[in-house]
Amino acid sequence: MRPVLGMLLLLSGAGLAWSLWRRPPSYMLLTFGFGYWVFVSGMLGFTSYLASWVWWMPITRVFAFPYVFVGVLIAALLLWWAPRRFGSSVVPWAWGLVGVALISCQLAWVPISEVFGPSELDWRQVKAESIQLGAWYNAQQGHAIAVPNDRPDITYALARFGGVEGKHLVSEMYDPFAYLPSGYRYEDHQSTVSTLVQCWLSERDVALIAVPDTDVNLRRVVELNPTWFTHAGFMAEAKWDVESVSIPRPTSSECEAARSASR
Repeated sequence: MRPVLGMLLLLSGAGLAWSLWRRPPSYMLLTFGFGYWVFVSGMLGFTSYLASWVWWMPITRVFAFPYVFVGVLIAALLLWWAPRRFGSSVVPWAWGLVGVALISCQLAWVPISEVFGPSELDWRQVKAESIQLGAWYNAQQGHAIAVPNDRPDITYALARFGGVEGKHLVSEMYDPFAYLPSGYRYEDHQSTVSTLVQCWLSERDVALIAVPDTDVNLRRVVELNPTWFTHAGFMAEAKWDVESVSIPRPTSSECEAARSASR
């Protein structure tokens, strides 16, 4: 348990209870705000998030509204409650504190920059390679492109900057090798597995496939069936070989026979 988060949970729980009990004119805002803090402090302070706690979690893992709600409370306290309690003479001080708070909040950008600033160069390379991958795909637009599932940054950049619509993206997470029985090796059943891959590519209309250097199975498919693929290029940062796909379409009976043989 994080003591600070435990204290926040108690305070937000008390604020939520008071809002529901007293029902002031702003109780809907107060209920939502205090309730949100109950959720956030309870989730981060008393769940498995504790196992992976790092200092920047309050910056990146807390939703925006809880901080907006705190800002509203501080502004109401300084600009509404304080003048009513201590008189109009405190208004300049109240506005001064609001200004100091706003400026102090900008200091949060310092640790954010320290953590994420060094990744800017990597991101630029990912973006450039994603644009190039999109260019290779757009040369044969209208079909599908198969990409590895473990690089969401490239998938995002491919759609955002590469001009590839999401409906044309096929994940390699569930390629035919994902469904093979344990111990069923490509080397021992080359014809059957090659047919399964052929059916998978044809049924999804894959015209371009990215093959990572860590995927032994797909690399072997390319090596054993050279007439199916034409090398389009290499993505150095991702370590992906990109291949254009041109395969004879198998019949449905051939696909079903291969699936039956691999069970």
